[in-house]
Amino acid sequence: MLKHISMPYTQNGAALTLTAEQEENCRVLYKHIKDDLYEFAGLYDPEKKDHEYPDGMLELPVRSVSGGVRYVAAGTSVWNVVGSSGDPWNGDHNTNWLEIWGTEVAKAGHPQEAKCYVSGSAGKKCCIDLCGGHMVDTPNTNPGLGVNGVVFIIPICKAHNIWRNTKEMTVSEDVWALVLNRYHQMG
Repeated sequence: MLKHISMPYTQNGAALTLTAEQEENCRVLYKHIKDDLYEFAGLYDPEKKDHEYPDGMLELPVRSVSGGVRYVAAGTSVWNVVGSSGDPWNGDHNTNWLEIWGTEVAKAGHPQEAKCYVSGSAGKKCCIDLCGGHMVDTPNTNPGLGVNGVVFIIPICKAHNIWRNTKEMTVSEDVWALVLNRYHQMG
């Protein structure tokens, strides 16, 4: 089944905020072709009744995952989101989460140096390779934690961002985080 549609990243798209009514009415339609294949069929018409659409039609809301930026204080406990490597790249495969973090926090008036902002995790030492790590501030012992919820991106080194790292870490100095709403959620 179609999980998401990756659209090119734009500043206007990232800043898109919809009311509940807009989210209910702003939908796109996909027609089921075969197996897991769907094709774009048009825009949803809120005036039509559900029974007026043919069987096999998939409705998906138009949404933004941008949640703006958030201040995370030094000393805050954080956990790596296990299984976040498959998070879409906003359609621009030449831009990674670290670059998107840098752009968005600067745009919000909080430019910061890209470096590892966590410590801890069973004595792991930082390495020089950085990435934009998907984090939560509640224990993440379940690989599904954060799915369909809110996560935030901060720069961390790849030694701390390892897929099997479910240990508590501590934010080592104040940092602004990029917030993602509805993480890995369909639509």
